[in-house]
Amino acid sequence: METFCYMKWPVRHHKSRRVSH
Repeated sequence: METFCYMKWPVRHHKSRRVSH
């Protein structure tokens, strides 16, 4: 599931995905 959200978010949020959760 984490990968799914990662794909939705832009590349810039790739590292901030943890912050955005």
